[in-house]
Amino acid sequence: MNDVEQLNHVPVFVGNLDVGHGGTYGQPFGGDFAKVATAWLNWQLKGDKKAATLFIGDKPGLSKFPGWTFAKKNMQ
Repeated sequence: MNDVEQLNHVPVFVGNLDVGHGGTYGQPFGGDFAKVATAWLNWQLKGDKKAATLFIGDKPGLSKFPGWTFAKKNMQ
């Protein structure tokens, strides 16, 4: 989280689900980690506005995922 505090010149988003180092990638279809990673890439690389809703706004869509915490700054 120190990195998040230090970065001030670019948009920053960090999400965490306390499930250990391998995340949920061992679950079918990669679990929540794969859903979040895919949404991030679809937004950043393809401009997918629906995928962006997981990360932007006063209450990002990720806030509805059970167990997830997040921090963000310099974002919409």
